[in-house]
Amino acid sequence: MSIREQLAEAAKPKQRCTCCAWVATQSADDRKAIEEWVAEGKSIEALVRVLRNEGLPVGPVQFRRHVRECVRS
Repeated sequence: MSIREQLAEAAKPKQRCTCCAWVATQSADDRKAIEEWVAEGKSIEALVRVLRNEGLPVGPVQFRRHVRECVRS
């Protein structure tokens, strides 16, 4: 791959976090409830169980990474 091709690839927008993309599809009230749950330090396992029933496509490990990298950063 040429330098030009590598630079073009590097300039592409980063893909959104799967969790961010999924949460963005939820209602404002549900997004607020998720934010509050995380901010209060409640169980991620319990949260993910509920969210997976609603269609969240990831498990607790990935959701914890989302919290570390997207929510708390």
